[in-house]
Amino acid sequence: MILAYVPCRIKSTRLPNKALKKIAGIASIERTLINTMAIPGIDKVILATSTNKEDDILEDCNLNGIVEVVRGAEIDVLDRFMPTIYKYNPDHIVRVTGDCPLVAPELCDYIIQSHLKNKVDVSFTLSKIALGSACEIYKTEAVYRLRELFPQTNYSEYLIYYFLNNPDYFSLNIINAPSWFLRPYRLTLDEENDLELFNSIFDTIKPGLRGVLFSEVIDFFNQNLVKYKDDLELINHLKIATTYTYK
Repeated sequence: MILAYVPCRIKSTRLPNKALKKIAGIASIERTLINTMAIPGIDKVILATSTNKEDDILEDCNLNGIVEVVRGAEIDVLDRFMPTIYKYNPDHIVRVTGDCPLVAPELCDYIIQSHLKNKVDVSFTLSKIALGSACEIYKTEAVYRLRELFPQTNYSEYLIYYFLNNPDYFSLNIINAPSWFLRPYRLTLDEENDLELFNSIFDTIKPGLRGVLFSEVIDFFNQNLVKYKDDLELINHLKIATTYTYK
């Protein structure tokens, strides 16, 4: 069994209430949940938020009950996951960031298949993929081991670092993503420009309530960059909105 967790809170600074911002008529967090559900091999998707009063509204972001909503600590994100990990005792858990409405099902499937084949504790990629398109997958046994080493994981918003920084305790599978996924796109929701881009993509593709494939995202950029090749203002806007710099 593979559970997918999508951590999310209402609080955001650069784009207030970004989880509730509409993308083609649907809250951005629900767009993320829909695309997470489209990842092959995922048995159940869980939205994990905090017990803060301001996050009460996220209880309703469950796709009409299809997605389970769990609540827990504000800071210790992994602590929100643990009750349902104990409850379902899955073989593996997948983590998808809540501000990634276009997490790529094809890339996540590639990561998951590599993880299962190599029988490791954690699998992820450091390749220069489109920002916001990937997931991480963890063996549940490794998560239990992590909780023994760190009863509190107050930095688990960046869960992968607990594994990266303790290679003596965990086996790591750092994946080289196929070249097809190596794109300079920025596909995370942090600013108003990102919201405009997402609405443009979804309005063009018109997926309704289904997940969007990464192949469709590539088609969008290819078609629009060609269509508007003489529109310098749009070209500049797309460059700013879709490109990020790796550190």
